[in-house]
Amino acid sequence: MAALTDLEEPTKRKIASTVGKFYDPLGFLSPVVVKFNMFFKELCEEGFEWDQKLVGDALRKWQSLIAGLKGAPIFSIPRFCMQNVDTACSLQGFCDASMGAYAAVVYLVAQPGSEPCVRFVASKTRVTPRRELTIPRLELLSALLLARLLDAVTRSLSPNLSLGQPTCYTDSQVTLCWIVGQDKQWKQFVQNRVLEIRELLPASCWRHCPGSSNPADIPSRGLTPIELSANTLWHCGPDWLWHGEPPGDDAMEFSEMPVDCLAEVRCKDRVTCPLLAGDAAVSLKNVMECEKHGSFSRLLAVTAYVVKFVRALKQAIKNHHYIPGGSPNLDPPVLAEAETMWIKKSQLQLMKPGPNNLIFTVIRMEYGDVAVVYKMPTYLSQPNTQSFFPGITT
Repeated sequence: MAALTDLEEPTKRKIASTVGKFYDPLGFLSPVVVKFNMFFKELCEEGFEWDQKLVGDALRKWQSLIAGLKGAPIFSIPRFCMQNVDTACSLQGFCDASMGAYAAVVYLVAQPGSEPCVRFVASKTRVTPRRELTIPRLELLSALLLARLLDAVTRSLSPNLSLGQPTCYTDSQVTLCWIVGQDKQWKQFVQNRVLEIRELLPASCWRHCPGSSNPADIPSRGLTPIELSANTLWHCGPDWLWHGEPPGDDAMEFSEMPVDCLAEVRCKDRVTCPLLAGDAAVSLKNVMECEKHGSFSRLLAVTAYVVKFVRALKQAIKNHHYIPGGSPNLDPPVLAEAETMWIKKSQLQLMKPGPNNLIFTVIRMEYGDVAVVYKMPTYLSQPNTQSFFPGITT
């Protein structure tokens, strides 16, 4: 503690040396240690030289961290929970991530008597890389960290304890979809980590839990020593572990893929809607039927809403997330565009291809007892008509 609190004229080099003196092999103090690691990352991002003295906000943040250590209370960690080695046990793991760090924590649940006993086993934290990653990717990194931690803890305890299949919890539905989605091929970053997770743990052991009861959220954001000493969620895990009633008994099944997953699907596995892709072959009749609307004004209003909805979806797919907003009212330009779309559709119905791939105009004499040339006159635009037949006016 003296090496941490008595540091004079702190520099980036001295802080790196001081932070490395934390000895916490089980990771119980990881919510405190991670705040120091995140602070060191900030120094690197701000471009501090190794022997440059801290000034301004950086110095005040360091002094605040040191002041928190000086006021740290003494508290004990309950760890013993088994009367004999034959007690049925299981490992329960949690993972979470933030923009500053991602973490994993493992608890041992034993049943020595009528009620279960939950004890902290180990945790791991990692500061997020300097290369900016999305929250879903960071959540996946926390799941991989949990899988590795659970594998190490299982190999350490299994020779002496009777361990059942572990259970892993995350509050990210996107991460669950990546791990459970066996029939999908993700992009390389996601695919490589998902494959390693599946090698370490079966996909059936992953569950979803609320973020409010996820203890891994604590080291992903950090706590002061005083806050850590009073945090029962970190000491003993969520309450439902003690009651034996987890929030998700069965693995989550996804009837629809979360929107954030679409950005990580390889192109060959993407299912693209032609309407959203702007396929010219898609007609309005594939989306709506004008016969089902009572009036022309109602038809235009519904069409205008469809146009606005499709544009919002295209923008959401382009940006990989939906941004709510926009006026629910219909502007005159949108109504005019809807009217133009239906006029074009109506005009296309008046023309259809005939012999030699020529376009013919359908008129009232289509079913008359006259020659075909009179039933379906060849369509020509007005400039071409005057060029080919100068004596004809239109």
